[in-house]
Amino acid sequence: MLETPFYSAVTVASERYPFAPVGLLMLDQFQSNEWIGDVQEPVFVAHGTADRTVSVSNGERLFQEAPNPYDVWIEPGADHSDLWARGIWERAQTFFADTAGGG
Repeated sequence: MLETPFYSAVTVASERYPFAPVGLLMLDQFQSNEWIGDVQEPVFVAHGTADRTVSVSNGERLFQEAPNPYDVWIEPGADHSDLWARGIWERAQTFFADTAGGG
């Protein structure tokens, strides 16, 4: 389960600072987009459309690259820290119950 994930840290930095060569400046770019291909477990992504910390497109793009996608929940109007108040726990319980034991 990935809550408000980023495609890569360098992607987020590029979105925030389009005038800076962040790809050249960041030593550790946290390339989740490169690592997700090795994740064999089911992937559930939760993100809000009003996330001002990590834009929702990051979660959507990362989910699209997951080799074993389970579900993506995009909550309209939710910001970066709003998902718990908007029902992520109920969705997480369903995800964990559905995927327990590798199923």
